[in-house]
Amino acid sequence: MFQKYCVRLSIFLLALMMVSCSNSCNPSPEITKSKEFLDAGMFDQAVILLKQEVQSNPKNAQAHMLLGVAYYGQGTYPTAEQELNTAFVMEMSLRPEASKRLYGIAKLLVKTDKSKAGTLLKKAKEFDSSLEKDEEFFFLTNIDTEQNPANKMNAAKSYLTLFPAGANTAQAIYEVAEGLLKSGDSVQAKTYFTQVATQFPATEWGKKSNEHLSSLAEKSKKIDPFAPPNGQEENPYLKKPKASNSQEENPYLKKKDPFQ
Repeated sequence: MFQKYCVRLSIFLLALMMVSCSNSCNPSPEITKSKEFLDAGMFDQAVILLKQEVQSNPKNAQAHMLLGVAYYGQGTYPTAEQELNTAFVMEMSLRPEASKRLYGIAKLLVKTDKSKAGTLLKKAKEFDSSLEKDEEFFFLTNIDTEQNPANKMNAAKSYLTLFPAGANTAQAIYEVAEGLLKSGDSVQAKTYFTQVATQFPATEWGKKSNEHLSSLAEKSKKIDPFAPPNGQEENPYLKKPKASNSQEENPYLKKKDPFQ
């Protein structure tokens, strides 16, 4: 009796694996083409193809997962969540692929829509928490797409501790300097700007740091209204007023005699 049960269970599991493999091992032309659209950031075209696939094959978990990812790319979050939940109910093992797809789309969007990119990065991490250990993912999620200046500065400090030789070190140091400058600490900001300008002079962040340093230097100068312009001699007819506690008597101003 037990042996028959084991045989039936084995047949059922084998059939389930075959159904799963039929969807992922031999994807339909719509699935293949939709992946190309997603990689190119063509979310509307991907949605059209995947909706057709889901309608003709509603048990295709991968199609539901990709459709959810495409909806995230469009910014249609509630519908995206619905499709991803449907996919994971049928096949939980698709979570890592969904995370990878969302991460890829976020990297496409980071230069044009940081807010949307940040949303996708957080969702990708939800499906694969190991991404937090990835240097680029940490930088994009916590620094590059972060909108709050204080949070961005603190994340940049953490990045420099966790990834001291990271590919985005120059920008991380610059973001620390920017945060300090916005908080009113121009002295510390100058130190960090100088570090970026010295260590990474040819980069975008080195050039921006030099601009900040020049601006800070101009603000710190004390302007003397009587000082001659650069390259010109002092005007002998322009005398600076003498500061004294007592004023000299004006010989032309005579005191009136109260008895006259």
